[in-house]
Amino acid sequence: MDQSNIYRTQSRLYRKINAAIHRWRRNTALKGIAIVLAIFAVGIGLIALLSSTWTTAPYLIPGIAVVTIILFLMAIFRFIILPFRHDISAEHIAQLLESEHPELEDRLITAMDSSIRRGGVDIYWLKKIVAQASERTNNISFEKAVNRSNPVVWYALLATAFAVLLSVVFFKTQWTPHITQMVHSDFKAPQPLPELYVAPGDHRMMRGAGLRVTATVKNYVPSDIMLYYDNGDSTWQSVIMPPQGSDQADVGYAFFDVQKEFDYYVKAESKISDIFHVSLYDAPQIKQIDLTYNYPSYTKLKTHSEKDVGDVWAPIGTRVTVHALSSVPVIQAELILGDEQSIDMTMKTDTTIQASFVVKGDSFYKIRLETADGLDNSPLAEYFIRALKNQPPAITVLRPNRDIQATMLEEIPVKADISDDFGMQDAVLVVQVNSRDEQEIKLQSTDAKALKNDLTYQTQEFSTLLYLEDLNVKPGDFLSYYFRAEEGKDKATVSDMYYIEISNFDNIYKVATSAGSGGGGGNAPQFAKLQKDIITAANKLLQNKNVMPAEEYTINLESLFKTQVDVRTSIESIVQRAKLRGRMLQQEQNRIVDALADAVAAMKLAEPRIENDSLETAMPHMRIAYHHLIKADVLVRERQISNSRGHGQGGAQNQRELTRLFQDELEKMKSKYETLQQGDNEQVQQDNDEALRRIQELARRQNQLNQANQRLAQQNLAEEEKQREIKKLQRQQEEINKDTQELMQQMAENNAQKQQNAEQSAQSSNELRKASQAMNRATQKLQKAQPQNALANGREALDRLRKLEESLQQMQQDGLRDELQKLQKQMETLAQSQKDLTESTKRSAGSGRLDSTAIAENRERQESIRDKYESTLDELDKISQNRDNEQAEAKRELKQVQRDLARKNLEEHMKQAESLLEKNQVQEAERLMDSIHKSLASANQDLNKAMQGLKKSSDQELQKALNETKALRSKLEDLLAQNNPENRPAGGSGSEKSTEKLQEELWKSRQQFRELSNLLSKNPEMREHFRDLENATNGIVRQTLPGSQRLDLIEAQLVYKMKLIEAELQAQLHIENELEAVQNLETVSIPQEYRDLVEEYFRNLSSTKRK
Repeated sequence: MDQSNIYRTQSRLYRKINAAIHRWRRNTALKGIAIVLAIFAVGIGLIALLSSTWTTAPYLIPGIAVVTIILFLMAIFRFIILPFRHDISAEHIAQLLESEHPELEDRLITAMDSSIRRGGVDIYWLKKIVAQASERTNNISFEKAVNRSNPVVWYALLATAFAVLLSVVFFKTQWTPHITQMVHSDFKAPQPLPELYVAPGDHRMMRGAGLRVTATVKNYVPSDIMLYYDNGDSTWQSVIMPPQGSDQADVGYAFFDVQKEFDYYVKAESKISDIFHVSLYDAPQIKQIDLTYNYPSYTKLKTHSEKDVGDVWAPIGTRVTVHALSSVPVIQAELILGDEQSIDMTMKTDTTIQASFVVKGDSFYKIRLETADGLDNSPLAEYFIRALKNQPPAITVLRPNRDIQATMLEEIPVKADISDDFGMQDAVLVVQVNSRDEQEIKLQSTDAKALKNDLTYQTQEFSTLLYLEDLNVKPGDFLSYYFRAEEGKDKATVSDMYYIEISNFDNIYKVATSAGSGGGGGNAPQFAKLQKDIITAANKLLQNKNVMPAEEYTINLESLFKTQVDVRTSIESIVQRAKLRGRMLQQEQNRIVDALADAVAAMKLAEPRIENDSLETAMPHMRIAYHHLIKADVLVRERQISNSRGHGQGGAQNQRELTRLFQDELEKMKSKYETLQQGDNEQVQQDNDEALRRIQELARRQNQLNQANQRLAQQNLAEEEKQREIKKLQRQQEEINKDTQELMQQMAENNAQKQQNAEQSAQSSNELRKASQAMNRATQKLQKAQPQNALANGREALDRLRKLEESLQQMQQDGLRDELQKLQKQMETLAQSQKDLTESTKRSAGSGRLDSTAIAENRERQESIRDKYESTLDELDKISQNRDNEQAEAKRELKQVQRDLARKNLEEHMKQAESLLEKNQVQEAERLMDSIHKSLASANQDLNKAMQGLKKSSDQELQKALNETKALRSKLEDLLAQNNPENRPAGGSGSEKSTEKLQEELWKSRQQFRELSNLLSKNPEMREHFRDLENATNGIVRQTLPGSQRLDLIEAQLVYKMKLIEAELQAQLHIENELEAVQNLETVSIPQEYRDLVEEYFRNLSSTKRK
């Protein structure tokens, strides 16, 4: 390589390096310009964007401008001036490449050395160095090595900056005025304008819900912020909005139970908000429920429909179809059966839905509706399902309902009433002559067409004639009969067994007419009666064998066997002793003894069968024995008739000796006989007494448990100790509940065995079941460590037990009116208590001083009202579930009251009021309490409407007036005693309170006298008496007499007159009862031939009285 080539190679390397230098300078300038322009664009953009905030932050814009200028200058220095101040040369580029590419081994630096270019080195060596440097840098990009940043990024940044600047320039009319105002005001912020914000503004909400209106003011604090609203009558009302917290500029006001649409606006001094409108929508509600019952075949009932009900009463296996009507269109609905099962309901129309289910046991169901807006009908109303058990029929034999004697040609009318709920298939009269096979006569009801197709207890009358001649009987025979009501296969109820003895007409007539004759020898011993009672007892054992406990059955069977042995032994003794007296065995006596001997032989055949529990095979022999004993009785009566005709004193003497012999044996077994005869009646009474005793014991234990629960709530125990006490109460409650369920089962079994009144049995079982359910709820609350709620359930259980105790003691249940009156009185008392509490809270709020003691007392009073309210709801539920078809209208009213109270959710409002009092928000609490009071007063009015549909007799009105008068007089007497100076303690600190309480009671008495006057509107005399009391009370209230004179006036004009009125009410009530008893007597028809004599008798009686 010659020297010129070396220089060309070196020049080529220089050109590459110079290109890299130019590229670096261009990219560096691009980067610097992009960064500087971006900083400027961001600063200008922030100033434009935040220009409107300069009034609240006047130094923000200048601050941004200063920062932007500083960053702008720093960027120019850092990214433009500084890089070009220290320019780079070819040697710097060569050194950079050598450092990044060690394989060059300093050849590039050596080839670029200026001294080498001036020829200061060996040409051969230089040639080699330059060639190697050129060769090894062919694959190296000088520009990439020098320029590592991507110019695309800087171009994008530069474009973005230009775009921001163009936007700022484009929207300059929106921000330049703020900047101009800022500059002209020397950067001093002007006074901000007042601002008022109101929420929620225009609002749509559910009817009956609550609404809270809030207002916030800015830039000033007004003295009062007023809320103006109308009630739809174009009149505006105003209230002061209280602060929501410590900030006086943040206020709020709550509307409770909004029922009407309204407009509102907020005014804060001169600042007035827009007028906003609150519109309402109705959540879906169940307007009506109709039920269709498809009864199972065994009930013999046709398909039945009920309108506007809801609660289900049906036998097990009934398919119930529920037809529900919604108040608004819905898109879907479901029926919730019990706690778990959900059934989709079929949409018939947008407001009519339907579903069905099969009754399998006691349960409940709820219906959930949903609209297109996603609203439902919460809280869901519960409708109970009562699975009715098939109660056995009750048979009452009307005629002849006793054992009789008859001739073999008579026609005996027999009649019975059979009452049943459902399922009875046939009524049969079972007749058996002597020991022959039983004959069954199917009976037809005389009033079958009048029967209703429902589940109420209905009574049918069955009757027929027994043609004794057709039964081929003769004197000395007997027949027994009883009624049987059949329910399905192997299920039947039978009546008591009655007997007809067949005698000659002469025997029947002359025994009755010769009772006072001298030669009769007294009454004949009734041999057959003993055996007849044994047969009756054996028949009852056969009937109840399947339902009677095995132990009880064995005891009764042993008693029956011993009684049969005793009767047989006694009669056998009579036979043996009579045979020893040979002089007695004349023809007639011999026949009597032979009949007795035949009876003894039949009894001996029956005894081993009775002992081996084979009553069916023993029954024919017992009846044969009874047949022979009847023959013996007939012979005795014939002998009495003969003696009564005077046929010899010797025969009469023999008859008396034989009778004395019989009487001796009868006296020996008298006690055993009476025990067998009266056993059933005594057992029934004993069972009732035992049930009453156990219910009283359960009530006593439940009362003790409630008291312990109440004491626990009043004690301040450590948490661990409190949990132990709760566990103890829980165990006690479980034991009481267990005993209650055992009693319920035992009463049901006893009623089935003794064939007691099935309806009364169902009522008692239902009351015990409800008490047990309340105990279950109390146990669950105790498990959740909620003793207060458990106490409410415990009180409910106690009320159930005491009610059942009263029912068993009086053998009657209170009517719906009495229960509803009590409930209405409770609701009225609750409303008055809530009103008094509201006024007390209002006084505390108006005084401006928050007395913590008074607030705590009011909170406790609210809690007490809530507990009583919950108890009242339970009582309302109990009354509304009582099945009484005669008061359907009142029941619908009660159901509506229940639904309204559930919708208003007063329990939660009461809890909210308690919480507000606890937070010392007295004004809010006072308004909420006022809303609660209005709801309670409305419920009280609804209960009054329900009472208007109830019937009431005059004696009930008199009894109510008497009870209320007594209670009112007693209260007045107590207050008079408290106000008597002689009874006051020293110091007389409570005299003012006693006087105020007396005055308050007088005002209440005036209203009660008016109500009693209206109650007795059909009794003019008593109505005037109570009006006089009302007027007297008005005069006393308005008079200002000294203390003692005032008390004397009350005593004379009120208390004394009330005692007189009580006596008159008691007398009228007694007369009413006597009239009712007289009206219930059977009217006797006087034969035509005697009417003239009877009328003459009464005319004479009347004239005698006038004299």
